Amino acid sequence: MIAGIIAQQAVAGGGGPPPSDITDFPYTGAEETITVPSGKAFARLKLWGGGGQGGRYGGSPYGGNGGFVDVVIPVTPGDVLTVQTGQGGQWVGAAANSPGGWPDGGNGSYGDTTGGGGGGSSRVFINSDLAAIAGGGGGSAGYAGSGGGGGGPAGINGWSAGGGTQTAGGVAGGGGAGPGTGPVTYATRTAQRGGHGGPQGISTGADGGGGGGGYYGGGGGDGDGRAAGGGSGFVKPDALVVNEFLTGDVGSVAAPGSSDPAYPGAPIARGSQAFTGTDGGDGFVQIELLPTGSISYSTADVDAAWGVSGIRGVYSLRKTVPEYPGPLVRGKRTSDNALMDFYPDGGGWLDPAEVATFAGASDVVVERWFNQVPNGLHAENAFGTPPLLAVAGVVPTAGGNPAIMFGGTGFTTKTRLRTGFNIFSTPHTIVLGGKRTNDNAGGGSTWGALIAGLLSGGSTISYGYVFSTSVPSLMQNGTTDSSGGTGTTLDTPKIFSWRAAAAFGGVFTVTPYVDKTVSSNRTVNFGAAALFDGFTSIGGAANGSNDHIAGNYTEFVFVPADLSDPDRELIEDAMSTALGY
Repeated sequence: MIAGIIAQQAVAGGGGPPPSDITDFPYTGAEETITVPSGKAFARLKLWGGGGQGGRYGGSPYGGNGGFVDVVIPVTPGDVLTVQTGQGGQWVGAAANSPGGWPDGGNGSYGDTTGGGGGGSSRVFINSDLAAIAGGGGGSAGYAGSGGGGGGPAGINGWSAGGGTQTAGGVAGGGGAGPGTGPVTYATRTAQRGGHGGPQGISTGADGGGGGGGYYGGGGGDGDGRAAGGGSGFVKPDALVVNEFLTGDVGSVAAPGSSDPAYPGAPIARGSQAFTGTDGGDGFVQIELLPTGSISYSTADVDAAWGVSGIRGVYSLRKTVPEYPGPLVRGKRTSDNALMDFYPDGGGWLDPAEVATFAGASDVVVERWFNQVPNGLHAENAFGTPPLLAVAGVVPTAGGNPAIMFGGTGFTTKTRLRTGFNIFSTPHTIVLGGKRTNDNAGGGSTWGALIAGLLSGGSTISYGYVFSTSVPSLMQNGTTDSSGGTGTTLDTPKIFSWRAAAAFGGVFTVTPYVDKTVSSNRTVNFGAAALFDGFTSIGGAANGSNDHIAGNYTEFVFVPADLSDPDRELIEDAMSTALGY
């Protein structure tokens, strides 16, 4: 069960809240509304976007899954909540364009095969304001790739079409396909959509999947059976709590949020498989109205604990905010894939003995490192190469504190967790505490050699955001030589910071600090070829370069890139005091 950060409701007479406080909205193809009654101060919204359709051509591709959002928004009695529950991408047979799911999925197009429709997004509006969206999955055409999953912060790319983001629709795959459009507002809720596959209804090269709907829609797939991108999700900026803000994967795996008690079960939000003639799974929305005093934790608690406003991410093996009620980390035992959430002990730290009891003689990998900022942007095992929480039952350490081991037991393996941060829309600084290996823990690629020269430059401070062949990442390169290495010596634990700023197709700058002292800035030029989906990973690149951080780390804090130096130093001082180095 995924632990939320909302206090359980105290209801007279025991049990849960009255049934009338929870309303389910399956797909109906029409808007539905509810009005907030007296005594209610918050609306907890759970939304799943519609899945993309898999297309007609044979093979293994799927449409993309829809995204998942779990958010708490302040409301006032008399407010009207308008719900649009997304429909899965459609299939109507050969020699016909496949409709996108209502209200905004892009249409698939037909040629010698047929592209599937994109999934419709699920949306909730409060009066005339957009409150939340879960993006729809992109359609596949069953030939060239699966449709991209819906957002979450951004939709996943299709074969050649882009996923929607927080600032732009997904690019069209070319060949007459359409781009995704946006942003969605109450006034434009019937106008924005995922891009159509293209070109529509012209012959053998005309069979692309439709883009998923979303805040910004995913781009449509171009001809010859290519898959479309997923649409992005959205959360109102003044949301009080964001429990989950998850991007879907392909339809062959479970939908995001499928372990949530409100999830009705498959095929909700699932992309369908190619050549089966099955529509994508519809979305789903649940609204729970909560009374005053029911929310126990918010971003204000984070700001007060750290003495700095605007912190975006806190990933730690200690409880950094006194009011934080959630788990620190989710581990997966490698012997049988069993999962367990680990909460702080009485002193506020991860209990190594509890991890050892769960592990036995097995390794335990990190499935999720929970973000203690209530925005839902947890660090997830999205690449299949997670770092280690325990090695043969023993928790690693840094400065006597429990730590997560990045780089594997020999510090030569690229391990990473994907965050929900997108460096193009939210450049940020990272502050972290731990100890690193003193070699480059891999490397050898062209990007590795370039980054080693630009970021290291003879300096002993050499972590930072980098661009490999796909996504910006936090890396470690302890030498200027990127030819590889297998060293296992660890430095004395330190507090490090890297300030990053970026502009697409422009200049990428990293300012490294150690013990609050600046090591000279490094500037990296990059172009569109270096971009994959913009998500930042903790640990290493998504693919391509072998460069990655390697060592034992207890805590990462993400703050805005324009945070003042005095505020950054407050965070470093607080971390130094708590970690003891």
